[in-house]
Amino acid sequence: MGHWRKEGLKTGADSAGIRRFSPAAELISPLRNGALSIRIIPPWEWQDDSYRDSSYRENNTFSEGPMISRFAPIVMLFASNIFMTYAWYGHLKDFRHKPLLFVILISWGVALFEYMLQVPANRIGYSVYSLSQLKVIQEIITMSVFALFTIFYMKQQLKLDFLWAGLCLVGAAYFMFRGVSVPQ
Repeated sequence: MGHWRKEGLKTGADSAGIRRFSPAAELISPLRNGALSIRIIPPWEWQDDSYRDSSYRENNTFSEGPMISRFAPIVMLFASNIFMTYAWYGHLKDFRHKPLLFVILISWGVALFEYMLQVPANRIGYSVYSLSQLKVIQEIITMSVFALFTIFYMKQQLKLDFLWAGLCLVGAAYFMFRGVSVPQ
């Protein structure tokens, strides 16, 4: 099944020829009987900061890793925000008349699933985004999920102030990503 190693998870081929895409996956063999062989690396095998691709900071460009390193964190952050929003606000509809301790324990249980997605999403995302960019992405996703949650789950209307806050986040995204070139 190829060479399984617990060494650094940097983008590029290591000394054994394993192509490393992100902290979460590595290409074991470029072609094995006409198919790719990919191993998913569990989070407990990731080593602190060894997966961080420094090409963003050095060249002010996204790393040359695959598109999944750019989009997987965003998808995972959307999913984690659904859990987070429910953990924070869902009890206001579903558990209004339950004891507070019960609601806290339920919210902690829901938040566990949020963290199981959010922490790996940030680890993977940090291989292609700066810390500040990750934070702005997270806030935009949070506001988007919250808007949908408010309208469709809580059955409340959003006020015009929510639009203005959203436009401020668009400005934040502009300032965090201006000057960043994407490889063609």
